[in-house]
Amino acid sequence: MTHTVLKVWINEQFIHVKTDDGLEAKTPFQKWSRLRDASSSERASFVLSPCGIHWPELDEDLSFGGIFYEAGLCESAGCEESFLYKENAD
Repeated sequence: MTHTVLKVWINEQFIHVKTDDGLEAKTPFQKWSRLRDASSSERASFVLSPCGIHWPELDEDLSFGGIFYEAGLCESAGCEESFLYKENAD
């Protein structure tokens, strides 16, 4: 089953991701040194791809599957292919 990522947002501590079927995951910036050490404006400057989040200024990428896996919402097998962002999906 593929879950469509509808929304990605951040606050001072976490990256949040929500899917079309109501799954929601969050992960702390503290897990990645580049994100942990970045300024608020650098963290806010991300772009979305079909498979994840990219911070061009920081040269950092996180996959949606990895975020949901870390949150305990999927198993490692197939997790990467299970979460995709489609622009204008809603």
